[in-house]
Amino acid sequence: MRIVYTEQSLESLEESINFLLMVQKVPLEKVVAIRKYLLNRVDSLITDPHSGQYEEYLEHLGKGHRMLVEVILKSYTL
Repeated sequence: MRIVYTEQSLESLEESINFLLMVQKVPLEKVVAIRKYLLNRVDSLITDPHSGQYEEYLEHLGKGHRMLVEVILKSYTL
C-alpha cells in the first residue's frame, strides 16, 4: 500500500494543529506529539491496511481506499 496525502488533508491537519495551539492553548510539546502520533497512525496503514475503514466516497475507483478516524481526548496524554 502507498500513502498519498491530499492537499486538503494536510491543510486540515495544519488547521487542527493551529487550533490546538492558539485556541485550546495546548503546550507545543503536546501538539508536536499529537501530530507525530497522527502521522504514525497513517503510516501504519502501509503494514496493516485493513486497520482503516473503507472510504465510501472513493469506492467507485475500485482501489480499496482506506481512511482512519482518530479522536484526541482533551487529556492530551500521549
